[in-house]
Amino acid sequence: MPGAGREGRMEELYLSEAVLADPPEADSWLAGVPAVKYLLAHGSLSFHRRVTFLVGENGVGKSTLLEAVAVAAGFPAEGGSRNFSGTGRPDGSDLAGRLRLVRRGY
Repeated sequence: MPGAGREGRMEELYLSEAVLADPPEADSWLAGVPAVKYLLAHGSLSFHRRVTFLVGENGVGKSTLLEAVAVAAGFPAEGGSRNFSGTGRPDGSDLAGRLRLVRRGY
């Protein structure tokens, strides 16, 4: 679009940060997930536009976090595109509803 700012074109935006906007209750199972503990301690997780790796032991919440980010971005938790409705299975947590995604231009 002529004259449109780069920040305004969705295809030129990338996920730069997932902010924990609504922390879970301290006694909930979600608050005990190590990846969520990280978000509670730091407030957000930054993503770099070239590549971000999620690395950790089994059971630390990598998939929980990735599924929540996908759902918060409008994708099915099990993968696919926005045009794929998926199986309809829930993502297993309410983390997606507690995240605010921040997008930035290139």
